[in-house]
Amino acid sequence: MAEIIPFPSKPVRDWKFISETINKALIESGANKDMRDVVTERVKVLFDKINNGIEYNIKLPIPSGTTQVQIDDMKKAIEEGIMEGMKQIQEMVGKVLVDKMLSEIYLYRLEKEGKIEK
Repeated sequence: MAEIIPFPSKPVRDWKFISETINKALIESGANKDMRDVVTERVKVLFDKINNGIEYNIKLPIPSGTTQVQIDDMKKAIEEGIMEGMKQIQEMVGKVLVDKMLSEIYLYRLEKEGKIEK
């Protein structure tokens, strides 16, 4: 049996991009540093939950007698399928994190106005 496609996660790199995007959007909207820190920290909690324990290590049994050409074709098809699936997941996660950010901005403002408690 051959091991096909170890797919390492990259949450640190992803979070760096996401946090920079959040901060840029908040700065452009006039948010102060406290608001940026609070909203970013709260979105990070969700980001960590999404990424907790996700490992992409796929092991597929390959029948004896399978030629190298067949194995290479399977690898290519699997890689393309996984990449398309990952793209769709990343798009969905991006939308969820944007919704979380907007909710946290609203929540932060309500807390600062004393309308709700932390």
